[in-house]
This record gives sequence, C-alpha cells and structure tokens, in this order.
Amino acid sequence: MKIFNTAGPTRPDEHYRVPPLSRWDMEEIQRLIGEKRYFVLHAPRQTGKTSCLLALMEQLNAEADYRALYVNLEPAQAARGDVAAGMRTIVSGIADNARRYLGDQRPREWVDETLHAFWSPWCPARATLPLVGGERPSYRAVTGRGG
Repeated sequence: MKIFNTAGPTRPDEHYRVPPLSRWDMEEIQRLIGEKRYFVLHAPRQTGKTSCLLALMEQLNAEADYRALYVNLEPAQAARGDVAAGMRTIVSGIADNARRYLGDQRPREWVDETLHAFWSPWCPARATLPLVGGERPSYRAVTGRGG
C-alpha cells in the first residue's frame, strides 16, 4: 500500500509522488551537464530536492554517457572545525554510496587510498592516522611503508 511521504526521499514503490524530473527543465539540466557547468538546486525544505537528484542520478547512469553518484555531505557538518573528521565522513559517504547506488564493491579501497593520499604529505614514517572505520591504523598499515 502506498502512502504520502513528508520526510526524506520518496520511493516510487512505497510513496505517492509526482515524477521527480517532471518538475525540471531537463533539456536545460542536460545542456549544463554536457557543457560541464555547475547548477544549483535551491528550494525550501521537503520539496523533493533529494528525490530529484536521486532520479537524475538514475537517469544519467541509465543513459551510460556519465557515471553519477549522489552523496549527502551534510553529515560532515558534525565535525565542525575538525577537518580530518569531516574528510573521513565525506570520503566514507562517497564509498558507501558507490556501493549502494553503483554496486561498486571497492569502497574500502577508495577510502584507504584517499586517506593515504590526503595524509601522507604530513605523516612521518611512524605516525599514526586518526580513527578510520573504528580502528586506528598505523601509517605503515595503511601505506605499507615506514618502520
């Protein structure tokens, strides 16, 4: 049985909804994407922004000209001034959604490689990295280098 949803993205199998992309000028959006231009989706709360972006991601991926991924960066706000924690949250969100939406089973590799690239310029050989996935790996464990 379908219901009306007033919180979070809609799911077509569970919620009544207006087709998300029917409210956009898709020719304009596709033109901007094709020209590698930015666009801003600005609207009040609970008006379907996330549902529209998820539908756009699905459409772009189905067309096979692009590989699109939706990632909500809002959880990184909790890090406040802690850049390392914010970066971990963002990178983990990308990895988790790559697995969820694209079926990519390599997200942990991406996280490890990205954190290595981010930290290695500042880490001496025996330094340890901040918490990653509940562990505190040594620099050597992450990079394979050092003593």
